[in-house]
This record gives sequence, C-alpha cells and structure tokens, in this order.
Amino acid sequence: MSLIAILNSLAAQPVAAGQVVPTVKHLDGLPNAVPTALCPCRLFLSGSEEGRGAEGGFSALGTLLETTFQISDLMLWTTQAQGTGRAQYERDLTVYQDNYLAMLRGWRNAGQAQAHVVGFRSVIGLYEYPAQSGVRFWGVLVVVQVQEFYST
Repeated sequence: MSLIAILNSLAAQPVAAGQVVPTVKHLDGLPNAVPTALCPCRLFLSGSEEGRGAEGGFSALGTLLETTFQISDLMLWTTQAQGTGRAQYERDLTVYQDNYLAMLRGWRNAGQAQAHVVGFRSVIGLYEYPAQSGVRFWGVLVVVQVQEFYST
C-alpha cells in the first residue's frame, strides 16, 4: 500500500463533464503550463496550499499505523479569457462535480484492500496554473481524503 498506488488508482477513474472526459496528468506527467488545447484536464497537485499531504499515528501500543492522505485533483475546464464567464460553464462544471461524487461512491475503497475514502471537498472557481503565472482557468478543485491502515 502506498500513496503512489492510491494516486494511480484515482487517476485511472474517468470523470466526465458532459460528453468530455478530461485528460489526466500526475506525478511525472504534470505539465509546467497548460495550453488551451490540453483543456479540459485533471492535475494531481502537491507542494501547494491544497496539495498532497499525510497525517498519521500508531494505534495504542500496537503496530497498526493509520495514515490519512489528502489528494488535490484540479480539473481545468478552460481559460478565463475564453467565453463569456462563469455562467457559460456553470452547468458543465456542476455536471462534473456530480459525476465526481458518483465516481467516489464506487471508489470508496481507494483501489486498495486496507484504504477507504473518508471525506472530500469540491469547489467550482477560478484557478491560477501554474502559480503566479497570471493564467487563470475555470475549473473544479476536489480534495479527497483517503485513510489507510497497515501493520508495521
């Protein structure tokens, strides 16, 4: 069991926004910038405020280790410069949120025998990528918490 296995399993789950399934980029495939032609795409982020992280501890005096991973999955739909604004994309982004929730219901075990989804947060908004680039995208940020247990 590992964070990489959980990430690979989550990245393999397709989530549609209408008739479109965003391309997934994570780990070694994360782009330095996102051209409009790559949109929509899902980026698994780390090293940011909403990035990957982990908390954990040992249960009582035993050897059972519980770890809770936080995974940020940012879907970039299109640049802010495209179209007429949020109202134009609201339906597609809301459909994506709904489909993501449906995917999480079926992915409760996080693709692992000793792991499960314990929570998530999903927010439609404008997201800058890469940081401090000035390029903003309409998108959905989903932060998923996955708890894993294993004996050390």
